[in-house]
Amino acid sequence: MYHFQFLQRYRTYIPSYKYDFIKFTVNSFLFGMFLESYLIYFNRYEKIYKSSFNKELEKTRDLDNKIEDRKRMNILKQQKLKELKELEEKLSTKKN
Repeated sequence: MYHFQFLQRYRTYIPSYKYDFIKFTVNSFLFGMFLESYLIYFNRYEKIYKSSFNKELEKTRDLDNKIEDRKRMNILKQQKLKELKELEEKLSTKKN
C-alpha cells in the first residue's frame, strides 16, 4: 500500500483516457503539420499527383484498348458468320 501512496503523491501525470486522447491528438496534429510542410516545401505533391494521374491514364488506355479489341473481334466474328452462311447457301444451291 505504501508503494501506491508514494506513486499517488509523486507521479507527474494522471493516467486517463482523456489525457491520452489529448496527447494523441496533439501529436497527430504536429506530425501532420510537419508532413504537410515537408511535402509542400520539396514539391512532393506534384510528383505524387503526376504519378497517380499517369497511372489512371494508363488504366483507362488499357480499358479502351480492351473494348476496341472486343469490338474488332465481334466484327470479325460477324464477317466470318456471314461468309459461312454464304458458303452454306452456295453449297445448298449446288446440291440442288
